[in-house]
Formats: sequence, C-alpha cells, structure tokens
Amino acid sequence: MYVDSGYSRHMTGDRSNFPSLIVFDGGSVAFGNDKSETIIDIDKIGESLSHSTDNVHLVDGLQHNLLSVS
Repeated sequence: MYVDSGYSRHMTGDRSNFPSLIVFDGGSVAFGNDKSETIIDIDKIGESLSHSTDNVHLVDGLQHNLLSVS
C-alpha cells in the first residue's frame, strides 16, 4: 500500500478487498504517465463497519493499493 497526499482517490486493483462487487458504469482514472484505467466499482472495504474505508475505487489493472490522505 502507498499512502500519499498527491492522490485524489482511494484506489485498489484487488477485487478480494470488496465484500460485494457492484459494477460501476463508466469512469476512468488518469495517472501521471499519461495512462488511464477503467473504474470497475466504487464501494466500502474493510474488515467490519467500524474498521472500513469508504469510496474506494476498484481500478482495472492497478497493481498497488493507493490511500489518499490530506
């Protein structure tokens, strides 16, 4: 996992982090190398409701977990 204040969204490429998968229709994420990937889902992930992160983007092909902090 990478933690950085430069990211605008929480993102992962690991489907197993999501308790359920609801396909998100449309959207993509652009990266600094001029590459973009499709957003597959936006949902909450975590071990329980009290220990979870909201609005995490499941991004096709992403190899790392990115946690956005302010």
